[in-house]
Formats: sequence, C-alpha cells, structure tokens
Amino acid sequence: MRKLSILMLLDGDFPPDIRVQKEAASLVASGVNVTVFSSRRLDASPEEEIDGIRVVRMNIPSISDQFNKKGWHDVFGAVNFFYRDIYNEVIRLVDGNYDAIHVHDLPLARTGIALGKKLNCPCVLDLHENYADGLDVWSGWQKNVLKKIKNALLFNPARWLRYEKRMVHQVGFVIASVQEMQDRLIKEHDLSPAKTLLVSNTEYRAFHHDQPTVDFITEADDNYNITYVGGIGPHRGVDTAIHAMEEVVKHIPEARLNIIGSGSAGTMAQLKRIVIDKELGEAVVFHGKVPFKSVSACMTQSDINIIPHNSNRQTNAAIPHKLFQSMLSQKPTLVSDCSPLKRTIESCGGGWIFEADSPLSCAQKIIEIHQSGSEMNTRIRRAYEAASGPLSWESTAESLVAFYQNLAK
Repeated sequence: MRKLSILMLLDGDFPPDIRVQKEAASLVASGVNVTVFSSRRLDASPEEEIDGIRVVRMNIPSISDQFNKKGWHDVFGAVNFFYRDIYNEVIRLVDGNYDAIHVHDLPLARTGIALGKKLNCPCVLDLHENYADGLDVWSGWQKNVLKKIKNALLFNPARWLRYEKRMVHQVGFVIASVQEMQDRLIKEHDLSPAKTLLVSNTEYRAFHHDQPTVDFITEADDNYNITYVGGIGPHRGVDTAIHAMEEVVKHIPEARLNIIGSGSAGTMAQLKRIVIDKELGEAVVFHGKVPFKSVSACMTQSDINIIPHNSNRQTNAAIPHKLFQSMLSQKPTLVSDCSPLKRTIESCGGGWIFEADSPLSCAQKIIEIHQSGSEMNTRIRRAYEAASGPLSWESTAESLVAFYQNLAK
C-alpha cells in the first residue's frame, strides 16, 4: 500500500515551531510521508531531513531574514495578498504527489487552497490561534505612528475576520488548537462541526526528562522564584504579574519574578518602565530569550510557574504549550481566568486561578501558594497526572493520525 503523503506549508522557520514539529513527527511515526515547506534563514540549507521529516526551505525575498529584519515582512505579505509568491515557489520545487495540503495558520490559507486545486488534493487549514483577534491586541502598546497607520490599513482585524470566514468555508477541513476556538468558528462562521478537528497544544509526557539546568535559578538560590516563560506582548499579562509583585514582596520579601522570553522593543520598554516606576528592580528580573532546550529547567527549578494572560477575544480562545509544560513540571501552576486556562486547570484541579488583569488577585494567589502546604502537592500531582495522561501530546496525536488515516480512505 502506498504511504500517505502530506505537504505542510509554513511561512516561518522550521525548526523551531513546536506545534508543527509535534504534528509532523507524530504523522511520520504513524507511517505518513511529511514534507514541510518553510521559510529559509540565511544560514540554513535549502533542504534536509529532520527526524524523518523532509524540510524544503523556500528562497523567497518576502520571507527572507534580511527582508524581515527591515520590518517589511508582514507588509509585503499583505500587499502581495498573502504570499502568492509562495505558491509559485512550491509549484517550482514540488516533486511527486500529495494527499493533502496542511496549511499552518491563516495568512497562507488562500495559497494552500490554490495549491490543493493545482495538486488535486484537499486543503487542511490548521489555525494555531485566532489571528484576527491577535491583530487587535499584539500591537496594543505600539507608539510608532507610521506602524500604527500600516496596521490600520493592512492588518485591520475586521478585514482579517472576514477573510477567515471565507477561508474556513473554502478549505476541506479546519483544525482548531483549542475547544474555545473550535466553538467560535462553528458559531461565528456557521461552520459545520463535522468539518472541524480539535488538536490542542498539549506536550509530550517526557518533556522534562534529561533537560539541562540554568544558572540563574538553582537549588541554592535563596529567592522564591516566580517564573514566566514565553513570548511577551500586550496580551500576555506580564504587566499584571509585574504590578502584582508590589504586593507580593510585602509578604514574601525574597520573592523574585523571572521574566524569560522576548518581545518587541516597545513592549519591553513598557514593561521595564513599570519596574522602574514601582521600584521593583530587586524583585523583577528580565533574562531575555533562552534556548528552547532550557525551558524545562526554567520551569522545574522555579517555585511557581505563571501564565498571567490578560483577558480578550484572542486569549479567551487560545491555549499555550507552556500550560501543559508547566503542569508536567511538578511545580505549582498559576493561571489567569481566561477561558481555556481556567477550564483546563479546573478540569483536573491541578493549579491555581486568579482574576485576569487584576494584580491584586494575582498577588493573593502567589501568597496563597507560598503558604499552601500539603495542598500544593495534591494539586501538583493532579496537574501531572492530567498532562501525562488524557492531556498529553501522545493522546492528542491519536486524533490527528486517525483524521489523516480516515482522509486517506
């Protein structure tokens, strides 16, 4: 029997996109041929095989390193109406037949549909997040007037929401990364539930096995370490966590908020200004971005891992990988009450929840965890059991593999 072949389309680097990596790896393990067409860094080879995944990197000016560093990557994509040049490059490079085009995220949806028609196979649209709603919050702290005008003209959320509605009806199937997103697509776009599949951002059970340590959080550290790991933007709630430290240090003088990750220059300047204004220099430390292999150590060596997302349409229908990574860390997990975070933690009783956008509520929960005693161990165990069981990537991947097996039939 001929093996199923899938072409995955991605407008970012590969690796390190962990959702793409997990999906591709699980499909390869099930006997599927997977080719990922991605952008190409200047130092990356045009083609290679990574853990059985064939990676073809497209040499396109609009998604090259140099072009992106000039800040025009997204502008070019919008003006060129969502990367039509990627279609031409894939057609030039493609060799062989494919059973499906698996498009990662909304900007390449139209390109994927066109490729599906050309290659005579269905297009599957994998929505990593609510892209249109993200546009409404990602640049919330933008000060540059020219960039504000650019965003208003080319990245208007209402325009992208209309585009999303057209695309989800034109593709063959839609994959949602969280239940709340799936529900929104069905209700808001009158999409048939039978046309959707839920593939959440869960994590491998062994994520924290044999990971290196980090030197800024150690067992000998006298600080009470509260750690945020991940991308940083106006919607992530890092500002809420910083404000919370003003109250936390009154009760836990040794408390330290470790902020691990990066954001735009404007975003980081805004957060650092809060630290200065609140005189929290001793209690808040910006470590910058760390290698992905160090994420595990950052979590397992901390006293609390936090996901303090502010509440909005984007965060109320999205779920981060780090939620499940934290649940596997065997350390306390504190989340805001954004719908997916709250639902997941409440479903297993495996963490603590505070009111989104409320520094006082966040601080109170940190203090509660610090004083929780045996209750802490109970919740840590519940979180671990859930994230290594029904909420593990091994369990989630079964749905994705079964979907493509049925598609082949």
